[in-house]
Amino acid sequence: MQFGAVLVVAFLLSVGAGAWLSRQRTGTPVSSVPTPSPALTALFTASPPSTLPPTPTPTLTPTLTAAPTPTASPVTPTAPPTATPSAPPALDPPTVEEFADALLAAFQSGDTQYLFDRVHPLVFDRYGIRQCRRHINGLPADPSASWTVQSSSGPAPWAWETDGLTTTVSDAWTVTIRIPDEGQREIHFAPFEGTWRWFTDCGEPR
Repeated sequence: MQFGAVLVVAFLLSVGAGAWLSRQRTGTPVSSVPTPSPALTALFTASPPSTLPPTPTPTLTPTLTAAPTPTASPVTPTAPPTATPSAPPALDPPTVEEFADALLAAFQSGDTQYLFDRVHPLVFDRYGIRQCRRHINGLPADPSASWTVQSSSGPAPWAWETDGLTTTVSDAWTVTIRIPDEGQREIHFAPFEGTWRWFTDCGEPR
């Protein structure tokens, strides 16, 4: 009986020792900790450093605001200056009709100096001054000479023809006169150096 009790006590001791050793190996069990979801980990965990080169911070270029273009005032087109035609030089006498009357008066009175002074230079070119002087000095006074001016026109080119020669006068005036018992005729004058000049046949061309 005593031997059996010893065996039971030894068995119990061995079982107790085995349980103690077993607890020493396995350690104290730890209650499990719930693992957070990957989504929550991404929200609260800092992202690992990126291997891509850092994105350069855009440099803000100051925007230049264009200055307002000044509004040009509408320019009123100016008409080009019109050249004012110069008035023709004053003549003695003022009109060609008055010269026709003055020439008639010189023929009536025999004023050969007036007649000579009013001969056109083209007449002298054709006949010479000396021959024209003799011709005009030989004209007698003729109180019966008479004509009436009908009309006048000009200036215009006119072909002065005598003795087979022709000279074009660029600024001639044509005066239509009526002579008693002869009807209408045309005589021609042209201005030169401030006076009217007349044309005549002095004789033989030189």
